[in-house]
Amino acid sequence: MVDNASPDGSAEMMREKFPQARLIANPENVYVARGFNLGLRASQGRYAFIGDADLEFTDNLLGRMVEFMDQNKTLAALGCPFYYPDGRFFSQCYSRDHTWLFSLLNFSFLSKVFSGAYRKMRHHFEYGDWDRKSSRYVDIIDTAILYRRAALDQSGLYDEKFNFYGIQNDICLRIREAGWGLYYLYEGHLIHAQHQSVGKESWSKISAFYRRDIAHYLRKRYGLLASSMVMGLLQFTRFLLRAAIFVRLYKPRKNIAFGT
Repeated sequence: MVDNASPDGSAEMMREKFPQARLIANPENVYVARGFNLGLRASQGRYAFIGDADLEFTDNLLGRMVEFMDQNKTLAALGCPFYYPDGRFFSQCYSRDHTWLFSLLNFSFLSKVFSGAYRKMRHHFEYGDWDRKSSRYVDIIDTAILYRRAALDQSGLYDEKFNFYGIQNDICLRIREAGWGLYYLYEGHLIHAQHQSVGKESWSKISAFYRRDIAHYLRKRYGLLASSMVMGLLQFTRFLLRAAIFVRLYKPRKNIAFGT
């Protein structure tokens, strides 16, 4: 277990209740990519499970995933369904990586201007015709993944220039480029208290991480020019939005001397 300087006593609880487990207690929060890699480098065995801190296993799910991977030697990674604590179903599997155009529309008000094109792109990206209640090959798995060690040795670990966002898109792309498959297994499920991992950070800090991670992903996949263009347009749209809010809220003071 990797503990990223949790303030809630998680490391102490692990030492007390699970003394047989190996604990890596970081003195500071190194965030997601570096934290995952610390655990992967310290782990042994033919499989490694990576997931958020806010996951709860049910139905011997991990054992069933390992058995499925043993039976399918060409798979590098395996995903599974999730439920929110209130019973709502969701699954974070996607059909392909963000293109620079989809990123631009997805992260700005331009999605409202070009709503038809945006809906079509998002429908494709999110497997809009699939209800996630059947097993199938996928391109991207997010939130929780069982990895085959041999595949990670070939494709490489997480890119530590990311903090939170884009890390699964990046590693899944590298796995596919190395010739491995990714699969979604509709058996059992996890309970996921979404956003608990990042909920302790301020919104401004999370937003800054988000912009940096997206910029790094675009630069890595589409080059400096595409990244600079998208991020520049995103900054410009943020400026326009703030200006519109200011104009809407601004109320000029009445000139007392002239009554205007």
